[in-house]
Amino acid sequence: PALTDADPMVRREALEALGKTIRKEDLDVLVAFQPTDSLAEEGLAWGIYRLGVRGLLDSVLIQKTLLLLTESGSMQARLGAAHTL
Repeated sequence: PALTDADPMVRREALEALGKTIRKEDLDVLVAFQPTDSLAEEGLAWGIYRLGVRGLLDSVLIQKTLLLLTESGSMQARLGAAHTL
């Protein structure tokens, strides 16, 4: 439910928290997530980074990371994507 919260900061924090806690079999939540603002892009980038630290990245999430790195207008999202790679 936090991913659909009205507060963009709540969505951002929930995305990063998922990267810290989600199980490999539940990765489709992050794979399917489409950010609609810069805070969501930032949260997704740092969530994917946290997955990488835990050794749970797959090729689809790496593709999302590349898109965030090249297409995001958020400096923090690009920074998170760069750290992931």
